[in-house]
Amino acid sequence: MIAPFAGNLVPTLAPGKEHRQLIRARKLPELIAREAGIVFSPVEHEDNVQFSDDEVAQIREIVGELIGRPKTGSDGGPAGAITLKDILFVAPYNVQVRRLREALGPGARVGSVDKFQGQEADIVILSMCSSFGHYGSRGLEFILDQNRLNVALSRARILAVVVGDPRIASTPCHTIDSMRRVNLYCRLSRGRSESCAATGRNTPAART
Repeated sequence: MIAPFAGNLVPTLAPGKEHRQLIRARKLPELIAREAGIVFSPVEHEDNVQFSDDEVAQIREIVGELIGRPKTGSDGGPAGAITLKDILFVAPYNVQVRRLREALGPGARVGSVDKFQGQEADIVILSMCSSFGHYGSRGLEFILDQNRLNVALSRARILAVVVGDPRIASTPCHTIDSMRRVNLYCRLSRGRSESCAATGRNTPAART
């Protein structure tokens, strides 16, 4: 599975799981262009707090690309192909959970972080839901809670996909705690965006 966070670092494959991976399709373009680890799939949207139909649509496309992709097991040998049951879909809000269930059908394993605690799957897809600047009454402290992110992403044996608004990585920060949270999101999304937020502006210090 994906190893837990160490401090602010992005998790990687846990020891002994390095041989598990997907076999990439040869067609281009690909939404998921990695065989293992963590992938950030960016989708900008506006005025969303507890759900995002744009993220649901992106996730449907990702699933269409992943289903049927060959995978390898812990010994590095062929282990069949990805099916819908090999994927966990996680969202922080119940509204998004319901939208994902409607879009993906009754065979999809969809739920909150708490529902899947202790379970694993080859792939985990995490929907962040919130648009840049729209974090609701619970704020960034909820959607960027390190423990919850760790539980969600570490369910994955092969691949964890984070679907979210990339602009959240440039959220102005006014406290050390919020800087740490946004910097973590920046690290998750750094494959698409190198900006990190610190005291209201992007600085190299936030990337340390």
